[in-house]
Amino acid sequence: MRVLLVLSLLATSVFAEVHTMTLRQALDRALDQNPDVLLSRLDEQKARQQVIYDKSPFTPKVVAGSGIAYTYGFPSTMDGNAPAIVQAQARMAIFDRPQTYRIKQSAEAARGAGIDITLRQQEVAYRVYSAFLDAEQAARSAEAVRTQVQNLDRIKQQVDLRIADGRELPIAADQAAFNILSTQHLATRFTAAQTNTEIALAEILGWPAGDQVRPALEDRAGLIVPSSEDQSLAAALSAIRDVPSRFAGSRGLPEPAG
Repeated sequence: MRVLLVLSLLATSVFAEVHTMTLRQALDRALDQNPDVLLSRLDEQKARQQVIYDKSPFTPKVVAGSGIAYTYGFPSTMDGNAPAIVQAQARMAIFDRPQTYRIKQSAEAARGAGIDITLRQQEVAYRVYSAFLDAEQAARSAEAVRTQVQNLDRIKQQVDLRIADGRELPIAADQAAFNILSTQHLATRFTAAQTNTEIALAEILGWPAGDQVRPALEDRAGLIVPSSEDQSLAAALSAIRDVPSRFAGSRGLPEPAG
């Protein structure tokens, strides 16, 4: 059992991919491929089809065909009349109060499903924003710690030279080596955290299990830093509500409810 688990993990790691994306690309894909959004779209389609089905009794149905059939004796139809070469019939319900109530119920369900898509998109947009920033922060932290390891390694080389010249005690080399090892351990932890955040972001965007989404380097020099916590919160909520509406036109999605 343990061997099968190890083999499955190895197979997943072999086929896993790292996708480098900007925040805008991540939002674009999330609104298209996020599993929760896709399920909401399917629920809306099912609700709309139910409305069409409930309205079908009030829609004229025209059936055309021939009344000719093989028979013994004088040919006739089921109602006793002579058969026609071509005949057409139209059927439609004129008044059905229970069915009218069912139509109204299914229409409200379809409306609710459309609102649910908008709410789901806003939720997914918030999750993408949060996960993307977490992955970006984890990548920057891991890179900073790896740079620190390189700096400590250069410091150890200088310490070794000073010890060789007799200008430093040998214990300084042990201290420098300990600093390198502790920082390497910290770098391993930061790298693992980076991998976990990138995998979590990939799951939100609908990539296969094991894939990672790595934030692309973006120039954010033009960003305006809010002056207070309330202003920052208001700007974030406004941006999240605005995301689905920017993409609704290109995908035929419903506009967000006010």
